[in-house]
Amino acid sequence: MSENSRDTQFMGFAKSTWDEITTTLEALEAEHEIVDGCLMCNWTSEKIARVVEPLIARRAYDLTKHVLELVPCLINMFSGTQRLEDVIPSIPDLTELPKEQE
Repeated sequence: MSENSRDTQFMGFAKSTWDEITTTLEALEAEHEIVDGCLMCNWTSEKIARVVEPLIARRAYDLTKHVLELVPCLINMFSGTQRLEDVIPSIPDLTELPKEQE
């Protein structure tokens, strides 16, 4: 694994988010049944996505707000206002991840 700042700068955020994801998935684990003596989970990729995707989106929003609170000059660059509530919605969603640099 690379040790560049892109991989390490927000490692605490990543760990906290991962901990929340695993806790959420463990709660889903309670939804299971035993068939012929085997534990069968009722998880589907769609069910996991419905639970985990909003969690990731919420944490991305939280990270954005955190950055804007720490760097107030960015607020003016986005909307000319000082209210975070007005700035965050003006930031477009990152629908495609950046390509890895070689």
